[in-house]
Amino acid sequence: MRAVAEYPHARISHVVNWLEWAKADDPIGRDLLSVLRAHIGSSWASSVFGEGEPLSMTADATVVWVPDLKLPSRNRDEKATLAQIGGQAAMLLIARIGQHLLRSNSDRYNFMVLDEVW
Repeated sequence: MRAVAEYPHARISHVVNWLEWAKADDPIGRDLLSVLRAHIGSSWASSVFGEGEPLSMTADATVVWVPDLKLPSRNRDEKATLAQIGGQAAMLLIARIGQHLLRSNSDRYNFMVLDEVW
């Protein structure tokens, strides 16, 4: 991960490529590769880790669209699927970006709207 993070414009796909190349004997590396392979093609992963332009923190409006996002059930007795855990992680990241946008310029009126958040 550190080796890939040093690349300019590193993407999550670079991490997958590096882990596949390394064929690490490390069980954590194998587990990480398995999780990344499961999610790399999902809509939420494309929204968060996509190959597009970086998010502008100075734009007048920012829309984060994540179709088919799966979130864990509110029922804590049900075990969350890997897709639901990934969806929850994506929502936490989106909320953190929103906090940054809201606090980045106190000279402007800022607000955030989240739809379909449990």
